[in-house]
Amino acid sequence: MIQTPPSFQSSRDREQLKLLEIFHYVMMGLAVGGMAFLAVHYLIMSTAMESMSKDPKFQQQLQQQPGPPFDPAMFFRGFVWFYLFMGAWGLASLVANLASALCLRNRRHRTFSMIVAGFNCINIPFGTALGICTLIVLTRSSASALYHESSPTA
Repeated sequence: MIQTPPSFQSSRDREQLKLLEIFHYVMMGLAVGGMAFLAVHYLIMSTAMESMSKDPKFQQQLQQQPGPPFDPAMFFRGFVWFYLFMGAWGLASLVANLASALCLRNRRHRTFSMIVAGFNCINIPFGTALGICTLIVLTRSSASALYHESSPTA
């Protein structure tokens, strides 16, 4: 049976849950910024690699060197998978942090917010701090009681 926490602890938990909600929105913003940086980085690198591979002086150097030729454009095509993976990770982080922030606001799906907090720990350094703080707050029995109070079956 879940006991009702003292009022000072309950108000402290409400304040901390509100802060966690705000910081989840901040992580969303960082995910958007990271994806924008990734897009700009891709455009710069693809332009540089394509122009280098079309440069006649560079092509002449490749033909003069012994050994296998090195085409920068072909080399860069391998990095496309890196950009796709990091873009997908950023998008997943954005969506998960939005959903977790909404869950924190409505005091629903505490386990989901704890799972998102665990994944946030991978995003060093800000995600790690947010994930640990979220786990600390959500594992308290007083915070659990707040979630239980707001559930439709209570």
